[in-house]
Amino acid sequence: MLKFEVVRGPTLDGSVDLLAVATTGKPSAKDPILGPLGKTLGVDLGVLADEELFEGKAEQQLALSGRDRVPAKRILLLGLDTAAPGYLRVRMFAAAAVRHALGLNLRRVGLAFPDLAGLDTATWIEAAMVGARTGAYRFTRYLTGDRKPKAEVETVVLCTPPAGRLLPPPRLEELLARAAAVAGAIDLARDLVNEPPNVMTPRELARRAEDVAERGGLECEVWDRKRIVAEGMNLLAAVNAGSREEPRFIQLRYRPEKPSKRRVVLIGKGLTFDAGGLCLKPPKGMQDMKCDMSGGALVIGLMAAVAARKPKAEVIALVPSTENMPGGAAARPGDVVAAYGGKTVEIINTDAEGRLILADTLGYARKLEPTVILDHATLTGACMVALGPYAAGLFSNSDPETERLLRAASATGEQFWRLPLAEDLKDMLHSDVADVKNVGEQFGGAITAALFLRHFVDRTPWLHLDIAGPAYLEKATSYAPRGGTGFGIPTLLRFIEP
Repeated sequence: MLKFEVVRGPTLDGSVDLLAVATTGKPSAKDPILGPLGKTLGVDLGVLADEELFEGKAEQQLALSGRDRVPAKRILLLGLDTAAPGYLRVRMFAAAAVRHALGLNLRRVGLAFPDLAGLDTATWIEAAMVGARTGAYRFTRYLTGDRKPKAEVETVVLCTPPAGRLLPPPRLEELLARAAAVAGAIDLARDLVNEPPNVMTPRELARRAEDVAERGGLECEVWDRKRIVAEGMNLLAAVNAGSREEPRFIQLRYRPEKPSKRRVVLIGKGLTFDAGGLCLKPPKGMQDMKCDMSGGALVIGLMAAVAARKPKAEVIALVPSTENMPGGAAARPGDVVAAYGGKTVEIINTDAEGRLILADTLGYARKLEPTVILDHATLTGACMVALGPYAAGLFSNSDPETERLLRAASATGEQFWRLPLAEDLKDMLHSDVADVKNVGEQFGGAITAALFLRHFVDRTPWLHLDIAGPAYLEKATSYAPRGGTGFGIPTLLRFIEP
């Protein structure tokens, strides 16, 4: 487990293997950190930067030796993206520094910041800790022999800006614990997504959710297939029909100490493997389909953070979980199935299964009398075509709740883009034999998927978050690893917390 310390200023009480210094331009003698550092080293950092073509731009790096004059074996100047929100800027810097240390098998890293990037101390610590954990994250559970990493970064020292003040130890410990809850939730979500599908079955996902509930003091209820059918979740049962693995319907509930008028219901799509059903995916389109439970992983990880941070709002998480396989009993194109609550659905495409299990869950969520429902799903490739791999699509019937989420996203730098619930596309979902069919025509796929889901929320304030792009990345970015990312957790915590 990565350990964190906080000290005042870049002058360290103890040595580090690497001191990373954030900069937004070419080193200057007037810089509160680089000026004194260059003087101590006996190096004109400005001249050196010119020689190395280092201008302090985003993701530029300049490596130096500590020369036995500072308590750091190596020094790394890292350029910051000044256009990024402060939270994301700090997060990217911390991730890059720790990733650099990993590449050199260094164990103790100091992070020095010129300022708090416009953040309060609590948010600055959270952003730095989330970034450092991102940089250190590697899913290595199944590596053996020489493939198993021999060294890890063990400690990260956060050096507060020179003009800042160090908080009293009790307050500092509290802030570190709150930040650790966010970072730990993101790591948990990543681990759940990155597990191979022969391990992360619906039953195993439910077991991990039960572990979260037990550790955090949450209420937990898990339904098996028999209970799912008895309760009328026929679409979830239909998607599961082709699989040997039983489905699970997972419920986690956090109740605040004082009763709250605000009840937030989070729904996460939990497709632990999506082969497409009888509408079978091609092999290349199937190879990463273990990630189709990223929405479920997100809300389970988020509930671990909720349990630790104890917001004032009541929070309920619902995860419908199954595989979508092409067995002999699988649902067929043309089948008509009654959703939870009675609305009938004609299944045109069995590979549009996520919206089916969400439909049952949205109907159930309405009975819980929520203030707002948010569903999270790797739902459509069409959303990735529209927005690329780094942004989530947002659809909603509530402007106030949408504005609340977008404010939270603006603070964290996570990208959510509102797309329209275009009324002129709703006729694409017209069925001649049922109330609605599960897919539209070729174009506007992300929109018609959202319009389908809207059938099951009635007038309840609702946000649909299509996270198909950012939930799982094929290559690492400056702020997220390859594979499961835990995208959305920092934003959603701010949405939940007053």
